[in-house]
Amino acid sequence: MNFRLICTILIACVMTMPVQFSSAQDANNADVGTQLEQIMQLLKKQQGQIDSMQKQLQQQQEVIDNQQERLLEQDKQLEEQQRVIEEQPTVNDAVEAAVRLNTGKKLEHIGRFEVRRREAKPYYLKAIEEYMVVLKQHPTTPQAPECAFRTGRIYHQYLDEYKKAREFYDLFMKEYPDSRFSDEVRKALADLQGK
Repeated sequence: MNFRLICTILIACVMTMPVQFSSAQDANNADVGTQLEQIMQLLKKQQGQIDSMQKQLQQQQEVIDNQQERLLEQDKQLEEQQRVIEEQPTVNDAVEAAVRLNTGKKLEHIGRFEVRRREAKPYYLKAIEEYMVVLKQHPTTPQAPECAFRTGRIYHQYLDEYKKAREFYDLFMKEYPDSRFSDEVRKALADLQGK
């Protein structure tokens, strides 16, 4: 409510109130103007307190709003951290990737050195299967770049499937360009240019 309106109502109430005096002397000493002035000062003081409380409430609301903004930002950061954690390979992923890489290497070795060339193809295909599990299920593990490289190399050098070899070399260059096999992949891609 408006301060002036409150004061006007109070003044009207005081003016219309019957005043009872205990004695004639009290009636003479009573000054309605002084009483009204005291009421006005009291109302001004209370209005100042109300204004101060409103200002404090506004400041507290600003603090709450800032805290809510910070909480929303922290929620976003937590979601991003959770996403990064979920994308990181777990120990089990790394172990499985390492096992599959080693199995693939063994099969590749058998195909290259322990059987006749015409009997080697199933070993190479099985090695590719092992490497593909790593590339599909564990692409962020440290073993994934080598699996992409070895898959391309098998298709290129041992199975003479140049289109597939190029696909895996391109995948390697896209996903793992800084891997230790990068130079070999670049050379292989250059070799495939004429094929």
